[in-house]
This record gives sequence, C-alpha cells and structure tokens, in this order.
Amino acid sequence: MQLASAIDMPDYVLDKFHAFELRGMYYPDDNPELDCLLRSLSDKEASKQAQRKLVEWLKSSPVDNAEGFGMLYCMLTCAARYSYPLYKQAGIDDAVFVATMKDFTRFTRESLSRFGRYRFDRDFWMYHHLCLTLFRLGTLEYEYAYDSSEIPEAFGVMACMKLHIPSDATLSVQAVDRSLEMKDEFLSQHFPQWLSLPMTCESWMLEPSLAQILPEDSRILAFQRRFKLVGVEPSEDWREFIFNTSPLPVSELPERTTLQRNMKHYLLAGGSFGDGLGILH
Repeated sequence: MQLASAIDMPDYVLDKFHAFELRGMYYPDDNPELDCLLRSLSDKEASKQAQRKLVEWLKSSPVDNAEGFGMLYCMLTCAARYSYPLYKQAGIDDAVFVATMKDFTRFTRESLSRFGRYRFDRDFWMYHHLCLTLFRLGTLEYEYAYDSSEIPEAFGVMACMKLHIPSDATLSVQAVDRSLEMKDEFLSQHFPQWLSLPMTCESWMLEPSLAQILPEDSRILAFQRRFKLVGVEPSEDWREFIFNTSPLPVSELPERTTLQRNMKHYLLAGGSFGDGLGILH
C-alpha cells in the first residue's frame, strides 16, 4: 500500500487493494507458492516464466481478477518485497525505483480512457520492471535484452539495450539528450557490462512513412533521425499509440489531432504502417 501510494495509484485502485488486505488476500507469508512466484518475478532468469505461472495461479483465486487488480497487487508486492531490496543492494537511487514503478500507475490510468474503467492488463510487459532489466531514466526507458526470442533478427545481435518511449515522454532535443546522458551515467555506475551493447529501438515512431505524415520540424522526426533504420516490422501498434486502441475501421477513426488526421488520410490512400527498427547512431 505504501508503494502504491508513492507511485500515485488512483484512489479507486487503492480501495481495491485495501479490500484485498481486509480479506487477507494475496499475502505471501500465508501462501508459500505465491511467495515463490513473487520472488521469481524479481529474478531476471525466471521472471518471464513466473509471470505466466502467476496468471494461472490467479485463476484459482476466489476474487474475480477480470480487472487485473489481483495481478497488479501481486506485482507491486513483488516490487516492494523483492525488487526494492535488489535496488538497494545495487546502490540504485530510490528516485529511479519510483520513476520505474510509476509505469504501473501510467498503464492503469490510461486504461480509464481506453476502456471506460480502471483495469490492469500489462502484466505481460511489467515483469521486466521487477527483475532489474528495465529502468526509467528521465523521459525514456532502457531495457537490457538478452532473450533472442525478443530481439528482432534485423539487429543482428544476441544482446542489446532497448530504448523505450513511454506515452508520457517529452521528445524535445534537450529532454532526450539528458535522458541519454542519464543512461550513460547510470550504466557506468551500476551495470558497466551493458555500456558496450548497441542501443536499439522498435517503435512506430521510427516508421519511415512518418516523413510523409509529419512536418519537417516534428519532434518525432527529429527523434527518428537519431537512429539508423535496419528494418520495418508489420504492426498495428499505431492503433494503440495514435488512436488510443480504437478498433474502428480506418474510415471511422477519429481526427482529433493533426497526427490522427494525417495518419488516417495516409492509410485511406493505401499507405502501410508498422514498427521501425533502429540502432542509435
């Protein structure tokens, strides 16, 4: 509960958590199997499999987990109980811990506009945050990737640092430069073995077709130019990040922003759009 409050989780979710605690739900000291799963979530070698096992474990829970709050509570319990001590052991500042864990809050708050109610459905991704392979440093996030199944062949590497662009990122030149500086400082201090790895990015923001959609002085295009494009993968991520996960046919997509309007017209004209794969220059 202290961590949930520190990362500004909505009151609606805090009330759900309080109800769990009143009922003695999801308390690892009373459930060795759950405690083992939460401990495994903080282990980068076991975290991915632990997340899948936790999904199955929660199906047997007496509480309806359709909104995902049981999973959210368990993951935050892992963060407070097992991930945070690893941060302290590594000498990582509390500010980095809080900034990184605020992704739980960001995704939960974004669900309100997408689904009309709060929910948590990003457990398939958030285990990265619990095992000290992904960190928020300034406006961007950086992930140590070594699972070949999660690294596109186009990058031609067995391990890399992945750069992620949170939905609330500021892409001004100054903000991006500062984040990259923070990344170098952070890795030098805590994970020097990762410094020599290539910095890769997989994002709709690197899709080359954006040059036909956005003005020349666009911050997104300026960000894109920092990377050497090595491929484009088919993807409909643009629906999530540009149209707020709208399932509507292209002809009915909203035109509330210049990007939405230009993107819609581009697609209606027969254009295709995916995720660009880039390596930082």
